[in-house]
Amino acid sequence: MSARGSDGLGKSVCVIGAGAFGLTAVKNFLEEGFQVTCFERNSYIGGLWHSTLDPTQTSTLTGTVSNVSKHLVQDYFELYAAHFNLNKHIHLSISVTKITRDDEQRKWIVTTKSSGGISGTTTFDRLIMATGSLSKPRLPNIAGLNGFRGEVVHSQNFKNPSQYAGQTILVIGAGATSADSIGYLLDASAAKVYLSHRRKFVVLPRIVRGKALDHNVNIKLAIIGGFIGRFMPKVMLKLRSKMLQGWQNEAFPGLKDHPALTGARLSGNPENSIPLISDHLPDLLMSGKVESVQGIARITGPYSVLLSD
Repeated sequence: MSARGSDGLGKSVCVIGAGAFGLTAVKNFLEEGFQVTCFERNSYIGGLWHSTLDPTQTSTLTGTVSNVSKHLVQDYFELYAAHFNLNKHIHLSISVTKITRDDEQRKWIVTTKSSGGISGTTTFDRLIMATGSLSKPRLPNIAGLNGFRGEVVHSQNFKNPSQYAGQTILVIGAGATSADSIGYLLDASAAKVYLSHRRKFVVLPRIVRGKALDHNVNIKLAIIGGFIGRFMPKVMLKLRSKMLQGWQNEAFPGLKDHPALTGARLSGNPENSIPLISDHLPDLLMSGKVESVQGIARITGPYSVLLSD
């Protein structure tokens, strides 16, 4: 077996992060004969699919259900790593603190630090960044936010819904995390929950026509869709939007004229918008247990906001 790849580079590979992408990268590079080392800053694999109460870590909550057909995602990742014998290549509780490039030697110099404070430096031929895009919280820039006297919590820090029992909550943004959070808040006896969002959105159930949502698109449809998207992207976007809207109307007919999805709100960009997958949010909206409101214009007092409408 050659000591170098087809591109002339050596075969030592550093993978940073042992979440979904990191694990598959380790597995695939090993199968191609590369020497792989994976560094994971946490004490576990699985990335955000591993539930943790650590407020500095983005993660699912214990009751989170996957949007796709594999409900026990964390268990699946652990079985995946064991089946393909990946664990011996993964170094847990090791943070990457610095990466530099030696262009002359065509090498990556990776500096690490263990949870025990031990530092080290290793040189690699190849580098895979699998740190994910959801590791750093980002709060919206809302005028007057510093004057708000209630609690402002990013979803990364939302770990214990029971502490909000009896309170009035404004959830900002209509996405998978907000839909989950709303359900947890109401189960924990929040007094009132408002959902603030600037754009219309499409919400779909996890099961469509008796099958998991992701199983409704087979390989034949994917190939046809890919062909149309390559040569007629605008046509493909329209077809995609129509299909998703049809699924929503079929599953939740009562949402067709609901204020959350109609009226003066901006339409979502079909090119990059992701459907919201939730079995409970439509019923909560239609029953009035959750009230849909416009986006926030600014904070007007210690416990009040002005909406954009």
